[in-house]
Amino acid sequence: MKLRSKPSPKGTVLGILYKNHSFKAHSYTKWGWVNVTDTTTHIRGWVSMDYVWRSCVS
Repeated sequence: MKLRSKPSPKGTVLGILYKNHSFKAHSYTKWGWVNVTDTTTHIRGWVSMDYVWRSCVS
């Protein structure tokens, strides 16, 4: 998943949240974006809730 600078597909890509990395969720928007920190790389950014949900369920 791409970690973005803002909760939008147009946000600058700050890094990648890989499937085998853990993350900490901080907040979310009603538009389906979650603000997270990758606990491996310590990069904080926004990801689509669709991708986070799929990662948690699978």
